[in-house]
Amino acid sequence: MKKQAQLFFALFLFALAGCSSIPDRLHVAVPEKDVNKAVIPGIPNARYWGDEKSPFSKEILVISKRQVAKKYPELMNRKFTFLTLSGGGANGAYGAGLLVGWTARGDRPKFSEVSGISTGAIIAPFAFLGSDYDHILRDLYTNKSTKEVIHERPILKAIRADAFCDTKPLRKILLNYLGDKEIQMIAQEYKKGRRLLIGTVNIDAMRPVVWDIGAIASSSRKDKRELIVDIIRASSAIPVAMAPIYFNVDAGGKFLYQEMHVDGGLYSQVMTYPITLHWNEVEKKLNAKGHTDLYVIRNAKIQPEWEVVKPKISNLASRTISSLIRAQGIGDLYQLYFTTKRDGVRIHISSIPADFKEESKEPFDKVYMGKLFQRGYDAITKGDPWVEKID
Repeated sequence: MKKQAQLFFALFLFALAGCSSIPDRLHVAVPEKDVNKAVIPGIPNARYWGDEKSPFSKEILVISKRQVAKKYPELMNRKFTFLTLSGGGANGAYGAGLLVGWTARGDRPKFSEVSGISTGAIIAPFAFLGSDYDHILRDLYTNKSTKEVIHERPILKAIRADAFCDTKPLRKILLNYLGDKEIQMIAQEYKKGRRLLIGTVNIDAMRPVVWDIGAIASSSRKDKRELIVDIIRASSAIPVAMAPIYFNVDAGGKFLYQEMHVDGGLYSQVMTYPITLHWNEVEKKLNAKGHTDLYVIRNAKIQPEWEVVKPKISNLASRTISSLIRAQGIGDLYQLYFTTKRDGVRIHISSIPADFKEESKEPFDKVYMGKLFQRGYDAITKGDPWVEKID
């Protein structure tokens, strides 16, 4: 988190220096009056606002139980198990290692729903696809260095651009791992009632967006694989540090508009159903078997970390941003804890242990990530990494 905050602050200064030279978008931004009309061409159900109930849950709550059973038979009479993966940059190695270790332990469930934000969005598709893709998680979080994930723009170009780095290298990696076979598998699981969700922030609207990856994978768009990869990149795009991702949308006009999306962690460090939704009411309509289990992997430490801060602006700013990110993450966990307790959902939380003292020497340090991956692996193969409350 420290390295992430330092990078964010340094790049923020670069952005200020070039704020008068930001390039124009390919298409104009969606007018405020049309924001709620904007859809991805050809996939009207591709996403929804993350601070509202999903279209699915809204429908479930208003139609009769008989109608629910007729329209969603694959969701009736089943046990629900959710997995949500937080942001954390290179610290995603913890969550990746934990999932691979969970496979080795032999009791990793087939999740009904997997959701991810930022680095969690990178892990999410492979967690959703199952244990056969553990080797990809291991490769992503133990064998990739900074230059293999992001491209640093020359300073003179960066101060006139929308960020100091871009994630084109990450795009290449993800396109290599998420082939047509994987997209088809995601679509098949979607039709069985499973959900893969990724969070971004529409920075124009200043609102979270939840992308339904299964709905996109099931669509007839020829570029759906590229679209899914770009959604993952958008969820991982730390503002100013990494280039935002632009999506062409139709808002009922004669031409396309363009939305700018950035890191989903800008709004929330973990993503599941909103506090306005009472999941137990949905469970009743679906005649769910037993209580829902929600597993939360927080790719960061919950406990504060001591550091003597040098009396310089850059150090103070970095420490401040780190503190804000940590506070936001803990606040998200508390909200999630009380929401699930209200609804009878059993919550299980795992985070990076306080005694893990390794430090990263760059944004994506292979040595650091390898050690953290192993720590996540050991946490579940040699003990119980889950807690049911935040201490």
